[in-house]
Amino acid sequence: MTRANPQLPPYPPVTATPAAPQPERKAPPWVWALATIAVLVLVGTVGNACHVESTSASPAATTTAPTFRPFATPRVSDSGYRPATPGRTRELTVPNDLIGRNGAIASAELKQLGFDRVEYASGTPGVQLVLKLSNWTVIDVEPGPGKIVGADTPIVLTMVKKNR
Repeated sequence: MTRANPQLPPYPPVTATPAAPQPERKAPPWVWALATIAVLVLVGTVGNACHVESTSASPAATTTAPTFRPFATPRVSDSGYRPATPGRTRELTVPNDLIGRNGAIASAELKQLGFDRVEYASGTPGVQLVLKLSNWTVIDVEPGPGKIVGADTPIVLTMVKKNR
């Protein structure tokens, strides 16, 4: 065998060695969790779509009218409920010193006096909800101070937020 270029060194013999076996690559656990969630969402969406179609296509759903079933009235002795009798409501006087007081203190005083329904309103522009009474100051009372009302009459304390 003659080579075309005698100045080059001879090549080493090529031996075919098999490549080292690569370990199997497993997907991280979060991939499986994400795939499981995706499958559940897909199954739920398809199941919900099929359920909507089956109920909307059902002739019974469109022709059957709901039936009225009155509930059974519990006996008074079972529930502890006593209906109010006319003329037996306690009469209370709305205090005169509520305006300018802390909302929590004014509310506690009304409840201690026996008022059953104390409600709260915001007088602060842009704030519609009275949440923590101790952060508010009473600016108005309805019904007005000094009025004589029943204990079950709603007393509305209109308050402004202290830090505004």
